[in-house]
Amino acid sequence: MSTIIDSGPLVAALDRRDQYHKFVVHRMEQLKAPFYTCESVLSETFFLLQRAHVSQRGFIEILTTDKIDVSYSYQDHVSRIRGIIKTYANLPASFADACLLQMAETLPDAQVFTLDTDFNIYRTASGQSLSLIIPD
Repeated sequence: MSTIIDSGPLVAALDRRDQYHKFVVHRMEQLKAPFYTCESVLSETFFLLQRAHVSQRGFIEILTTDKIDVSYSYQDHVSRIRGIIKTYANLPASFADACLLQMAETLPDAQVFTLDTDFNIYRTASGQSLSLIIPD
């Protein structure tokens, strides 16, 4: 099963003060790497770590390993991502969320690891709900 990871779990894994830190670390230990993501999630993660006053060094170190796969390219999916952003403009869906949703549509047996409850609302192009790893 492919695991797509959002910025929330990445931040929580690195921030011991985060309310979801234990949940995220426990789940990450159970899941098989690599975790798939996109550059917009990396950008969000760096921003959120800085805002939480958490060193970005640990995240940079993770990115030098094979635990995170950032091979996804927005350029290959421009039309679909624009459509997702338009469909969910009322939320609004972030650019990162749109990329992750599109990834979930294309990766085999994909599950999305997120802390963002908007993913409960998002649907694939075929109308299917996403398989999520999310706290109760």
